[in-house]
Amino acid sequence: MSEDPFRTRSKIAWPYAIAGTVIALLAFFYVCFTYVGENEAVIRDCDGTLTLWRSSQDGGFHWTGLCKVEHYPTMRALSLEQRVLSDGVAVKVRGTYIVTLPDDAELLKKLHAGYGSNKRYVDDGVVPIVQTIVREETEKPGWQHLSGNVVQRNAKGALEYAMRRVSPVGIWSAPEARHALGREIQHRLDAATFPVGAKVAFTLGFVTER
Repeated sequence: MSEDPFRTRSKIAWPYAIAGTVIALLAFFYVCFTYVGENEAVIRDCDGTLTLWRSSQDGGFHWTGLCKVEHYPTMRALSLEQRVLSDGVAVKVRGTYIVTLPDDAELLKKLHAGYGSNKRYVDDGVVPIVQTIVREETEKPGWQHLSGNVVQRNAKGALEYAMRRVSPVGIWSAPEARHALGREIQHRLDAATFPVGAKVAFTLGFVTER
């Protein structure tokens, strides 16, 4: 006895129907929910009405409806690679820096209202300030004129010498050079005014001629 064609088609169609339902549910979940992970603040923007969730107290899934959602890492590590003309020598400064956002909810909402995304905030609000300070401190370092106690003068002297004589492998020969320059850059960053009171911690990697 032959099998009913309708029943055969129904058996074939069921897996597709189930798969379609699962995909639809996942799409709905993806669009209408967001996850607040570790080390981040998430802002839901419903036509200008902002809701803030932070990992420290609001971790997990949250209903967003069809509102826009933006994730802001509360602490983010970035790399820097910048060409600088220092004392007549073209060098490339490399390093890393960590951007830490404030905990204040109103400041975080102000950040979102002003920039709209974490990428714009970093690219427009943080990176230009860091690049300017690194360039200025490398081109016109505050340690050019020796001052301070014996240890400080020796460190500055080593740094000034290293600025004028790049080693054959392209790396500044004196560790004091990197330490002193990194310290001067960090002093400037601590005094700088970053949007919404963010803080930046800089670590100088090394300086080469290329």
